[in-house]
Amino acid sequence: MQQVSADLSKLTTKQSLSRYNLDSRLDNVINTGNGLESIYGQQFLRKLDIINVRAIYKASIGIGLDGSVNSGNLYILAENQFWMVTPEEDSEPILCGEITTSNGTVTFAESQGQNLEGIVYIYFCDGMSLYRLNALTLKPEIENLKNALPMVNGTDNVRGQPSFISYRSHRLLLTCLNSTQFFYSETNPDKFAKNSQEHPLDKMFPSDNFYSTETKADRTLRIIGLDLIYAFGTKTIEVWRDNNDAYDPYTTSINGNYLSGLSSPHAVAILHNEIYYFDDLLRLCRLSSGRLEVLSDRSNERIWDGKKFNNAFVIYVNGCFIACFQATDGFTIGYNTKSGSISELSCLSNVRAVSEEYLCDTEGNLCAFNDHTYTMANGNVISKIIQLEVLHNLKRFSLQSIMIDYSIKTIPDEAEINNQVFLFVSPDGLNWRDARVLNLDMHTKTIKSFGFGLCSKMHARLVFTNANPVVFNSFTFIINGGTK
Repeated sequence: MQQVSADLSKLTTKQSLSRYNLDSRLDNVINTGNGLESIYGQQFLRKLDIINVRAIYKASIGIGLDGSVNSGNLYILAENQFWMVTPEEDSEPILCGEITTSNGTVTFAESQGQNLEGIVYIYFCDGMSLYRLNALTLKPEIENLKNALPMVNGTDNVRGQPSFISYRSHRLLLTCLNSTQFFYSETNPDKFAKNSQEHPLDKMFPSDNFYSTETKADRTLRIIGLDLIYAFGTKTIEVWRDNNDAYDPYTTSINGNYLSGLSSPHAVAILHNEIYYFDDLLRLCRLSSGRLEVLSDRSNERIWDGKKFNNAFVIYVNGCFIACFQATDGFTIGYNTKSGSISELSCLSNVRAVSEEYLCDTEGNLCAFNDHTYTMANGNVISKIIQLEVLHNLKRFSLQSIMIDYSIKTIPDEAEINNQVFLFVSPDGLNWRDARVLNLDMHTKTIKSFGFGLCSKMHARLVFTNANPVVFNSFTFIINGGTK
């Protein structure tokens, strides 16, 4: 048995983090290239008393309570109820109506024809129906476009069940659950209406306005219109382009298609003209201007082994955009689009719905993300994280105990005497053992934590849930074996 010490005399929680292994799986932190920083936590904006939120969408334009035009209202779908929220702090949510389904994914598309006599339509679909409402109306009514849906599978009596929607070049793009194709509307679909003689609603999607995949005979899961049109299938991803033909507007070529599919139609995050997604091999990929890049490798793909992702979104923090992918069990992966790091973001495990930087929590509060606080999955607010490789290049050893010598520089209030620290250790910076909870008081003392079996090196991580500055003088590790 021998003692090995790590000198931490210059390391304080004010420094946030000393050094770390680049292959580490990081909880609640991002690698910005200049060290590790906190990601967004949850910031309360206002109480809405809207629970079981499925989706949030912020329009580019809207009408306030005084009738003035604003930069956009929020639309919130909770179960089957559709609400509108104006920016005024004292405004109450306005119920716009109800839709058919009470659960499942919802996608939105905003009209690009914003000059039609005060009409700007917000389109959305829920796997059963296609809806729209006018964003320039204070009390918009939801219109069910069931008679506008395209006929599918070569029939004249079976309409599509819309699963994902997008909008590009003044056309709606649509995939349907009961079809392998994707569909496109006539130009300026806003002009089609139930009572219109010139543009009847059932002519919005003519019977021959569809495309099938050309690379392989697979099912189109999702269609996204950005600078180009991306058709995501189960076995292929095809890139479609404009061809300046009013009757056959899009074309693709074998050089613009990829022989990999989409793991789930929900595992997609859209950022400007870039698309981040998990393919059918569960690799993290990016599509930009028709070019495919595989961003992950086997070392970080181990992080999400066995996971299936059901939601994706993008957040902005510390000058970096982060594409996030959320699994059904609350496990969330974040890809930092600036640094290229991949992290586990456990503080986002309870996010129910996200659009831009908004979310509704389980208590019915409208919230945003912020970079001032961040939380663990159990709800504890974290003040700082310290992580470093403390032992390395040793022969195999087992850890018997850890003695930590520390001091708290600021005496806490009565209610904060028992400040908690969560101690994690890892043999490789990737796989972390269950945390040991250490209760710190105002005195300098030595604490022991027992019993971790390790290999030839060790990483240690301390997570703090208090705001009091803590200085660590040394770590002493009691180990068996370990001679270099």
